[in-house]
Amino acid sequence: VTIACDAVLSSKSPYRKQDPDTWENELPVSKYANNLTQLDNGVRIPPRYVGNLPRIFDYSPLDPTQDFNTQ
Repeated sequence: VTIACDAVLSSKSPYRKQDPDTWENELPVSKYANNLTQLDNGVRIPPRYVGNLPRIFDYSPLDPTQDFNTQ
């Protein structure tokens, strides 16, 4: 999962280039979310998706909620 997240963050999608300063300030951690633990649900992401992440994000729509295939 870490590899997949790193690939997403470092991808060079044209959609990400449109608004690079969206996250200007750090968001405070909610007192309700501060003590939550992440449980392993057993789902494994196949390596073939990790290798294709740059291509997937390059062709992803800017607003996935408006794209039927992404939903």
